[in-house]
Amino acid sequence: MMATALPLVIAHPDQHQLQTPPLYKWRLLLSYDGTRFSGWQYQPSTPTLQGTLEQALTRVTKLERKDLCVVGASRTDTGVHALGQVYIVMWHTLLHLSIIQNCRMHATLNGFLPPDIRVREISPALPEFHARFSVTGKISLHDL
Repeated sequence: MMATALPLVIAHPDQHQLQTPPLYKWRLLLSYDGTRFSGWQYQPSTPTLQGTLEQALTRVTKLERKDLCVVGASRTDTGVHALGQVYIVMWHTLLHLSIIQNCRMHATLNGFLPPDIRVREISPALPEFHARFSVTGKISLHDL
């Protein structure tokens, strides 16, 4: 299934309209065992969930890390696990259709991710959807 991305229009100070490239937005549902990760947020010197996901995404999409925007429903601490945490991935470049068609992106991403991170679902996201701000609830379990 392809996302239909409409160009975003921004107002320019001189009242002319400038058109930015289309924004392609995908919703990912991840599960992970966070034992060997230093939380969610990218850190160049230690493995993190964001860094590992971005590395896999750059291999699948052939985009550079700076061209991707990955946003999670919330940050996590070192060693935290998840059964279903939502993320969005956004980019402005039209990818070759064969990368996305027939769920190949889903299988390919899982192929580039380590076994302790799994993409459970991937689907086009509505333009107004945001992983952090569209959340309607969270369930956390803490083992003390």
